[in-house]
Amino acid sequence: MNTACAIHLNSSSDPSAIARYTAAAQRQGFRRMAWIVGDRMERPAVDWATLLDDLSRTARQSHGFHVIGASVRGAAPGVAAMGADASRSVAPLVDWLRVAAVARLAWLGVGSCAPCEPSPRGERDRPDERLHALREALLTLRFDAEDAGVTLALCVPDSRLRLDPTGARDFLDALATPWIRFVLDFDAIAKDDEPCEWVETLGARIEAMIVRVPARGGAADASGGENSDRLRRARDAVAAMRRSAPRECVVLDGGEAADYAIMARVAQEIAVLEQT
Repeated sequence: MNTACAIHLNSSSDPSAIARYTAAAQRQGFRRMAWIVGDRMERPAVDWATLLDDLSRTARQSHGFHVIGASVRGAAPGVAAMGADASRSVAPLVDWLRVAAVARLAWLGVGSCAPCEPSPRGERDRPDERLHALREALLTLRFDAEDAGVTLALCVPDSRLRLDPTGARDFLDALATPWIRFVLDFDAIAKDDEPCEWVETLGARIEAMIVRVPARGGAADASGGENSDRLRRARDAVAAMRRSAPRECVVLDGGEAADYAIMARVAQEIAVLEQT
């Protein structure tokens, strides 16, 4: 199965529980996986490199998984307030790139920009200021990503940046580096936009696309309801990505209490079951 499944980690994750989730995913036919790191773990603890390396090695050796990457939800390049020191957001990402390198991950997914905080005058940064701060941070981080041998993958879209597909493409191209790419958030796009447009515009700049799988979601709704429409759009987006970036992957995210049987059925429904 070429489609990857997500397995969630946080600061209190029990390795034995993670092993059970991994085994459950394996029984449903998954052979590729990505870590989702939550709990606002902006900066990894000293032992996180060892833990992530151990968990990834177990997934590979005991369950035959190809661990493709990790998405750290609490970490983001860019500054939190106008005039702030850019190193405040760069340093945690440098640490995470090192952790990803130790765990032999191909990519590290991060947010597009830090949370908005008011300046001393009570103002909030504007989208153009956010883009400038993000650009400055990434111009530094591209060298750290290259040194680590890990692609830094920005999650898009982000409503705080107000980038459309063309704007995101131009923003990335201006950085002139193969070490920064995009992770598409299918559900964020589908709220207000057409996922296929993002896929076709960004093309090979895409590292992966994450599709959330609700606990009760699964078989397509024969009545043509909302669930059926969502699956159709996901299927179309995946097909478009296979055409423009055939080697990149889809990650199904069922949350911390994922039902891997449902996720495997969704993988079939959006037609991304392939021989590895």
